[in-house]
Amino acid sequence: MKRYTLQDYLAVDGHTQTGLAKAVGVTQGAINQMVKSGRQIFVIQSDDDSLKLEEVRRLGKEDAA
Repeated sequence: MKRYTLQDYLAVDGHTQTGLAKAVGVTQGAINQMVKSGRQIFVIQSDDDSLKLEEVRRLGKEDAA
């Protein structure tokens, strides 16, 4: 299993928003929004080369800086 940030995955030659969208079952527009949002989204590539997306989110009250 390999884990890439969404931006790193899409930076690889041949990896497109459209191709990723088809592989994970969302629209290209949804992938585009994920890229623009700056959210912590990762592409998980399984040993069988299937892809899924994972988001890391902080929960709870943010500490005041």
